[in-house]
Amino acid sequence: MKIILAEADEDFRAMLVLYLTKGLPAAKLEAVKDGRALVECVWAAKPEIVIANAFLPELDGLSALEEIRQRSFVRQPELVIMSASCSPMMQEAVCSLHPAFFTALPCDLRQLTAQVTLCCRESVRKTNFRSWKHEKPLHRLLRELGISSQSKGFRYLESCLQRMEGTEELRGSLTKVLYPEVARQFHTSSCNVERSIRSAIVAAWDQPGFLLQKQLFFRRPTNGEFLNVVYHLLQEQSQTKEGT
Repeated sequence: MKIILAEADEDFRAMLVLYLTKGLPAAKLEAVKDGRALVECVWAAKPEIVIANAFLPELDGLSALEEIRQRSFVRQPELVIMSASCSPMMQEAVCSLHPAFFTALPCDLRQLTAQVTLCCRESVRKTNFRSWKHEKPLHRLLRELGISSQSKGFRYLESCLQRMEGTEELRGSLTKVLYPEVARQFHTSSCNVERSIRSAIVAAWDQPGFLLQKQLFFRRPTNGEFLNVVYHLLQEQSQTKEGT
């Protein structure tokens, strides 16, 4: 379990580290003192839990957390937000980040540690349930691009990409060959396959927080563009893995 703590006050940060280390001895804890360091640390370490003060130097705490929420992660970290201000405006800003919980400062450090412990347990439960670290590279990439694993489009995209592997003609014959083959597999129509894939891509494009797709596409891609880019990304990942 990786936890990142962001707190500018040196004494309070040291106290938090002490309590969290005692309460969660198995956790890997890293502490930073400003918002920019927080963003960089989260991007590098991919922690399960982020504990941050809403007010940080260099980059405001809430702005840093918002940037984290906008980044492409296979799984977003749980947020624990602390603030000396509990104004309605602050509460609204905090709620928009969907934190695990929000605590006013000063706070009872024992209670805060207990809340973080509960967060860790819930994070482990979710991880074990979804087994995201052990999922297929194809599944992981589709989810990083914002495709909901619960959608029909996800299953159809998976089938399309598996069929494209090693079959050059399928990459340029979506409507004549690829869609009909996938439709037969799922006992549906080619039109339904095409429509479900398009709906999944549209829904993903309209979501915030999936910057990877914005890096790959200048505009919302067509089905064919999306399939070809994802196919080549998977090929590159496979070649990189073989070369290491």
